[in-house]
Amino acid sequence: MGLVFDWSESPETTVILCFHMNTHRTQKQEQEQEEEEARHEWDLSLSTVVSSSSSSASDVVGAIEFDPTDNILATAGISRKIRFYGLASLLRNTAGVCGGAGGGVNFVDQVTACEYYICTPAKLSSLRWRPGSCSRVIGSGDYDGVVTEYDLERRTPVFERDEHGGRRVWSVDYTRHGGAAAVGASGSDDGTMQVWDPRCPPEESVGVVRPAGLCRSAVCCVDTKVLTTSSKTNKK
Repeated sequence: MGLVFDWSESPETTVILCFHMNTHRTQKQEQEQEEEEARHEWDLSLSTVVSSSSSSASDVVGAIEFDPTDNILATAGISRKIRFYGLASLLRNTAGVCGGAGGGVNFVDQVTACEYYICTPAKLSSLRWRPGSCSRVIGSGDYDGVVTEYDLERRTPVFERDEHGGRRVWSVDYTRHGGAAAVGASGSDDGTMQVWDPRCPPEESVGVVRPAGLCRSAVCCVDTKVLTTSSKTNKK
């Protein structure tokens, strides 16, 4: 672009030339950069897929929990079973399977991958390892409103609480301190959080929490780190 002026007619004229650089980036370029940044931030790869050979709804998994040593993985759901997997065996020989060295995915059936399981009387909604038990005791909450602890060595129930009036338990948690004296809590469809001590009789709760203003809405999550509850409300 060029500008021509007659300076003899306008000797005092000051000319200011402004140059504008087009720095506009296309939407595609911005998207590519975001994807590249996401790749660096979340450089994840799939190692193993554990699934059922059947398409039955009874194989739905509703809870997954690693034990404190990160060596055992427990799952539960509406199959009325707590299945236990060795993490080392799930991650073994994944390189070179279905995708080349270092990027393979190992597909296994839950029946063969599961090391053992414990049958339960009801469908399960939650699992939590009991602190201080050396990964020997796991707690569960079921659809019948019962909290049960199972001894993995004997594979039998060793503790049971039925304080939610038959309403589904959505969440179970334990305090992280206190070892074997850890206090537990459970949230349920009955709109309460029951706080209990496994050393006390089942009928004796440490306390009952009813979140204010929730109109008996289900307590779907409890977290004993700060003793919080999360509830679900249905609004019409």
